Amino acid sequence: MKRILLGLFISIILPAFVFPKVVKTIPSKPGNYTYQSLKFLKDTTLLYGHFDNTKLNKIYAFFDNPNELLEVKAISQGEYDRGYNLLIDYPGITSIVYQKNDELYLCIENQTFGPYTTVRTPTYAMDTNYYWYPYSIGSEHYVYANGKTYGPYQERIEFFKYALDNPSQFVFAFKKDNKIYVHYAGQTLGPYPSVEPSISPDGKHIAVVYAFPNKNPGYYVRIDDKIAGPYKFAEFPYFSPDSKGYWYLYQTADGYGGYVINGADLQKFAGSPGKVRFSKLNHQYAFVSKGEDGMYVQYKDSFAGPYSDVGSVVFSVDGSTLAFLYVLRKNYKEEFYLWVNGKVSGPFNYISCLGFAPDGKSMVYIEEHKNGESYFVYGDKRFGPVFVNSITSYNFVFSPDGKHLAYFYWTLDKKQKKPAYMKYDDKIFGPYYYADQPAFSPDGKHFYFTFNNKPNDHALWIDGKEITPGAFFISDVKFSPDSQKFAFKIEKTEIDTDTYFYYNGKTYGPYPWGTDFNFSAENHLMAAYFNKKKDVIYIEDMDIQ
Repeated sequence: MKRILLGLFISIILPAFVFPKVVKTIPSKPGNYTYQSLKFLKDTTLLYGHFDNTKLNKIYAFFDNPNELLEVKAISQGEYDRGYNLLIDYPGITSIVYQKNDELYLCIENQTFGPYTTVRTPTYAMDTNYYWYPYSIGSEHYVYANGKTYGPYQERIEFFKYALDNPSQFVFAFKKDNKIYVHYAGQTLGPYPSVEPSISPDGKHIAVVYAFPNKNPGYYVRIDDKIAGPYKFAEFPYFSPDSKGYWYLYQTADGYGGYVINGADLQKFAGSPGKVRFSKLNHQYAFVSKGEDGMYVQYKDSFAGPYSDVGSVVFSVDGSTLAFLYVLRKNYKEEFYLWVNGKVSGPFNYISCLGFAPDGKSMVYIEEHKNGESYFVYGDKRFGPVFVNSITSYNFVFSPDGKHLAYFYWTLDKKQKKPAYMKYDDKIFGPYYYADQPAFSPDGKHFYFTFNNKPNDHALWIDGKEITPGAFFISDVKFSPDSQKFAFKIEKTEIDTDTYFYYNGKTYGPYPWGTDFNFSAENHLMAAYFNKKKDVIYIEDMDIQ
């Protein structure tokens, strides 16, 4: 395959044509081929998919020892047990469920489990040394959790939850002899008619909501050894981050909603109360409730309101600062306000990205004023006036260690042909025709973003260097395991049927559409693509030419 040299790398003149070495050839299954996805598991180097003659999307895995091409039933990059945290990232641990001789196996990077009749890919605690998955053998169901098997049970397991700060502890529900039980800390609780359990972050407390289907009210809430109810309806309790408190919602027979917070039954509210927010430390809390004249925020036995709407209720880590934004609507117009420990600022046209920085005490948000000017606020610093797209959630991007902050903005000067800038801590880069996607490498050692100096000319800025490969669009920036190398995908035109990669100062391509690339454990960049004429998959090593 022909490779076109676009430039020089480290002052070495390279030949005009670059031929990476093909290190593996894999036979393809019959069918209309569509794509492949290159991964590196134990004895497995490729996952790829295509539509077969039945037009069903299938994925296959090629195993090195012995050489086998087997159908994949499920694939996952892993997911966290979210608990009460709203996480948007994943552990990045690839696992697959594949079929062999009508039996299922689970491959988790360096281990293979099975055979099973049914099995799911694992769910991880925040410490990924702890994970669980359900499986069945015949009609019997089991749980594999933290290296130990539990079961057999009559039916599949539900509501498995890790203790967020102590993943050696967990809770789940199971069915045996047509009765529902809860497993917790080596104990079996129940039986219950129906159940949903939860566990405190430290793993020392358990809560169970259970209901009798033929009774109204028939819901009960158990916190450790205390039982409350009956209610017309109750949601499973949430524990505070410090495990010292809890809250849950309930509904009475007359339709009113209420809270129980730390064992205290608060007054009833018309409509549906909102979620209680606890501070991470010092046990402060606040919640939103609906009154007859609007929305209220309750905190420290006080109320703030009424408002037309309330959003983004946040605490500092130590609970000393409570902030929320609220909206007032009148005559089809709305104004935004910011409330911080009783002090109100506004009105604003919009407020976005309200929260606290990783240090837990510096507030961050973007305020958009009535005149169209916007300001970035980070602690006691304000930057502006500028123009920003107020609905983009990635305006604030912190490094993994929380020590660096980056965001992009536009100048208010409408006559400026290059109005875009990128701000990194106290440094400003630009101007650009457009700038976007500020990001950090997984280890936080590299900062990069994409930009345009002119329309349809996408470039990459990384660690102070500008790479302009002549791309219509740049995507999928990847780093080697040792973080010393990086590569990214290039689209040459708006409608590009070919694939190109930029790596080590060179552009590789064209490859067929659907070609994938990834770094091996040895920090070599590998590319996988389909050769239609020979009906095989090729894997090339970009570091061997």
